[in-house]
Amino acid sequence: MNKKALKERLNCREWEDFEAKEAKNSVPKDIWKTVGAFANTEGGHIVLGIMEQEDGQLTVSGVKNIEKVQNDFISTLRGEKFNIQLSSRGHIFDFEGKKVLLFKINAMPRSCKPIYYGGDIRSTYIRRGNGDHKCSKEEINRMLREASEFSSDSMILDGFNINDVDSESITVYKKYLSFRNPESLFIPMADESFLKKLGCLKINRERDNKAELTMAGLLLFGKEDSIRERFPAYELDIYLVPRDDVVAEKVRWNDRQIYETNLIKTYLEAIQYMKNKIEIPFALSVDNITRTEEVPAVISIREALVNMLIHRDYFENGQSSIRIYRDRIDMFNPGSSPKTVEEIIEDDVTVPRNPVIAKIFRLIGWAEVAGGGMLKIFKNWRFAGYVEPEIINNVPGYYFKMIFPLESRENRYEARESLVAKRAGIDLDEPVRLSGTGKKIIDKIRQNRYITYEELAKALRKDKTTVFRYLQKLKENFVIERIGSNKIGHWIILREVEDSSS
Repeated sequence: MNKKALKERLNCREWEDFEAKEAKNSVPKDIWKTVGAFANTEGGHIVLGIMEQEDGQLTVSGVKNIEKVQNDFISTLRGEKFNIQLSSRGHIFDFEGKKVLLFKINAMPRSCKPIYYGGDIRSTYIRRGNGDHKCSKEEINRMLREASEFSSDSMILDGFNINDVDSESITVYKKYLSFRNPESLFIPMADESFLKKLGCLKINRERDNKAELTMAGLLLFGKEDSIRERFPAYELDIYLVPRDDVVAEKVRWNDRQIYETNLIKTYLEAIQYMKNKIEIPFALSVDNITRTEEVPAVISIREALVNMLIHRDYFENGQSSIRIYRDRIDMFNPGSSPKTVEEIIEDDVTVPRNPVIAKIFRLIGWAEVAGGGMLKIFKNWRFAGYVEPEIINNVPGYYFKMIFPLESRENRYEARESLVAKRAGIDLDEPVRLSGTGKKIIDKIRQNRYITYEELAKALRKDKTTVFRYLQKLKENFVIERIGSNKIGHWIILREVEDSSS
């Protein structure tokens, strides 16, 4: 953060990633809970030498003994007061002779959390809004669990064995596996050998070498009562909500489905229910005779459902839920992601919270290869013609939510472009006359509205700089517009195009 950015922040109030304190001669004693809160959440900046007025405005008061305060702050981070050594470098800014100190506190990886000060784990804080909040016992246990190797779904569950398995679910899974890979060596195996090979049943050397289920084994293939015994909050709820003002109408939902079976059955039943409630356009399969449901909207929702099952934190008490509204579909899951929303969408490599469950879903084609799922969700929802999904990754609240708008993407975008064009004095109903490269670009977009900049350059045998210049000109004249990124977006043609060379 430079001086200009700091000035802008001082004109605002303190928020999630920014804390200002007065510190004329010494480091404020209450600053350490903020350091821990930043480290346990998403990081942030601490600025010393700032006074808060009665009206909440922040003004520069300055640090008098700048070197002492800076050395004391850094020494404490690197000393033994925190359970894990932290580091930061102080930046000094001068505001008309008054010095302030700025420190950036980085978010720590899950393996290092919780971060706390003073040797007492109960003094663990997280950042919510503009305040530091003491963690509950459950929140501290969650951090410890995630830092431990036992947070994985490969952990052995004491007391749960082959008798807790629903053999019918294994039969169903093998049926799908045979469709995917008829030669798979897993198909002829007996249930116990099959579960061992998949990492669902392991020898527990701490319990007389008994074969016991892993967390993945119980969740994927377990009996309903057995799953509920170990994971009391386990269920997936799907609500069909009639309208948005349901509270005023005292109608919470028209229909509600509760799934408490294992993940194999839950997935199959839930996806069928959702397909029955979502309008699916008519489409033919490759034989051009039979109807197929392999359309973009279904593919996107199916992948999102799988994403929920793979990434859910099953140790949390909250339930996963899906709400189907008239204008959107909301998918809520306990457990936030350590990545930013941008990284979640664009990254080619992801680490699922439950890697064994992810692997077993991928074996039968229910999940994408690592990193491809989220791109597939966004791409297919756009292909279906809808406004792109929204991701809410709430780290302090520890939940993950995806919202799928059921609004036409082009209607919303064209309406906005029409308004902008009108203000610019351009009539979108008036055809535009083009020739040469500009006309060729329009022809290529008509053939494939998902064509990328690179593909256009290659098809036209032009360098990317030239193609980009033409595209910018076409956009400035409201001929075309790109919806979404170059990687997974598409083009729309806003105006009728005539060939000026004819």
